[in-house]
Amino acid sequence: MTDAKRAALDDLGPRYLIDDAAPLDVGALFGRVAPLVVEIGFGDGEATVAHAIGHPDCDVIAAEVHRPGIATLLQRCADEAITNVRIWAGDALDLLAALPNASVNEIHVLFPDPWPKVRHYPRRIVRADIVARWAELLVPGGVLHLATDWAHYAMRMRAVLAANPAFTSVVEERAGRPTTKYERLGLAAGRTITDLRATRA
Repeated sequence: MTDAKRAALDDLGPRYLIDDAAPLDVGALFGRVAPLVVEIGFGDGEATVAHAIGHPDCDVIAAEVHRPGIATLLQRCADEAITNVRIWAGDALDLLAALPNASVNEIHVLFPDPWPKVRHYPRRIVRADIVARWAELLVPGGVLHLATDWAHYAMRMRAVLAANPAFTSVVEERAGRPTTKYERLGLAAGRTITDLRATRA
């Protein structure tokens, strides 16, 4: 990690990083009550920043374990003077456990690690038990937005969503999602992008 990224973590971390605590008081984190978006695995934060700027009426909690990516998002937030983003620098499953049920309006899981080898499929984050937890976190009418450039993962995503009765509909829709680095890499490799939006009953 570069010195600039280390400096971003040290200097900007206190402003944006969430201290590990459960349960989370989301209103206290942002100083207001607003629709909440949770992003799981934000990479370098490109989509996070675009959503936060485009939806100033929403608050965003973004989770990531990769510290250089966290540092990049910290710097992006500071450069754009963003106030409606907080960062969970750790395992997203811990964040899911810390959030209250029926507290989230949207969950974004954009281009998660596809774990393409069969023996690694159980490591995929879009699986039945985690989707069930996402359903608990979403408010009625809330939306789970998944995106992937791996055809097999897209197929499994559809199957897992279809098997969960908490979701009333699943549509293939981008819905204004910004282009990300991982999407561009997938397109350059000749892969097809699939966006799925599932609505909570």
